[in-house]
Amino acid sequence: MPEKTDLHANEWEHLEWSTKDMTLASLAWLFDYATGEAEAAVGWYQRKKIPKKRGAVAIRVISVVIATVAGILPLMSQLAGASIIPPALASVALALGVALLALDRYFGFSRAWMRYVTTDLRIQQLLNEFRFDWETARIGYEATDPDVEGTRAMVKLLRGFVSSLRTAIRDETNEWVRDFTTSLGELEKYLKQTDE
Repeated sequence: MPEKTDLHANEWEHLEWSTKDMTLASLAWLFDYATGEAEAAVGWYQRKKIPKKRGAVAIRVISVVIATVAGILPLMSQLAGASIIPPALASVALALGVALLALDRYFGFSRAWMRYVTTDLRIQQLLNEFRFDWETARIGYEATDPDVEGTRAMVKLLRGFVSSLRTAIRDETNEWVRDFTTSLGELEKYLKQTDE
């Protein structure tokens, strides 16, 4: 999952709120921190979804081809004769197709790809909404001397955005844990059935 870039104590120390210029500089720094964290998360999801997509698509395409071959083999066997093309090959091909789909389910290529795409889109939406909210809040704020309540509202907006961002990442991580745990449980159940 994306790396969290928590602020360390020494980074908080340079934030200063005693003058207009210092307040604006501190808000700008916090804005850059918050949007930078979101952009890093978007980049992470966009990079990580590529191999998952390739794996999912490859498995699905190969499964469709194998299923098609499994459907054609009995016909070919009748046309060419069972001694040339054994009808049992259809069962073998079908089993291979099912095994590939089970592989996708166990390793989660398709589900991870979907999770990464939806989380990436969610974070991008949060980022765009935050940027509009931020600009709306800035209207008139920087032209006057920033008051304490206005500054608090700006910091609260930043905090809410970072919290929403981390919630999106945490939700995706929790979904991965559920998928992984389910896959392990299904594998253990299958192995117990084969031992009996």
